Amino acid sequence: MPSRHERLSAHFRHMGYLRVPEAIPSELVTRLLAVVREEFAAERGPCRRGTEGEIVRIDGVSRRDPAFIESLTTPDLLDALRILLGPRIVLLQNRHDHATLNRRGHIPVRLHRDVLQWSRPVITVLLFLERSGPANGCTHVVPGSHVAPYLGMSPEGGGGNWVDDHEEYAHFPDQALPVPVPAGGALIMDGLLFHSVGHNATEDARTSVTFALRSCDELSVNEGRHQVIVGSPLYRGNDLHHANSDHRTVLREGKGKV
Repeated sequence: MPSRHERLSAHFRHMGYLRVPEAIPSELVTRLLAVVREEFAAERGPCRRGTEGEIVRIDGVSRRDPAFIESLTTPDLLDALRILLGPRIVLLQNRHDHATLNRRGHIPVRLHRDVLQWSRPVITVLLFLERSGPANGCTHVVPGSHVAPYLGMSPEGGGGNWVDDHEEYAHFPDQALPVPVPAGGALIMDGLLFHSVGHNATEDARTSVTFALRSCDELSVNEGRHQVIVGSPLYRGNDLHHANSDHRTVLREGKGKV
């Protein structure tokens, strides 16, 4: 019988997402909500505003308060992340890293990807600080859509990819499913999975925090806006050996790679 590790990993690889109902403890949820509400009230930038000038999103949350990094390293969430990413995990501070208020009718329902290509993978982590259900706009996903082909850049620019930019994706909205998550729960997604916020039909705003993670890249040095939050940095590029190795000898011994 497959182990829990194998079952969760297989589900994520095939479906493109994983639901963690109890990711962070209630005490930490309360602290995060307090920080988010204070930052919204103070209108501290960087932030994004809605059509009526109200703040709907604050960016760079991992630099605003240590509680945000703490939320990614709680035991239950970290257990799931290690299954998917291994023992060394990097937070990408130049993708997501924001808190959002989903108010009634303020965020458009639009299926999209968070990255363009499988060659630059990320894992999107949504932390719900309040209950997220169909009525107040829980996230919708298109299971398995992370394996759909790349069809080009969005004409609007920016990162990611939008369903309505490409006719080949036109059937995806009919296949989208809501993923309810309780307060303190998480939704982990492959960055290529098509997903969207749902329509909030209630009078109350719903608060969530979004991060982008990946494994430490053995071929990439620190890029400045990436922070190792679990384990230690990893770099195994060939240039580490150039100064002390004889390339001709390696090839002569049959250890070279073509």
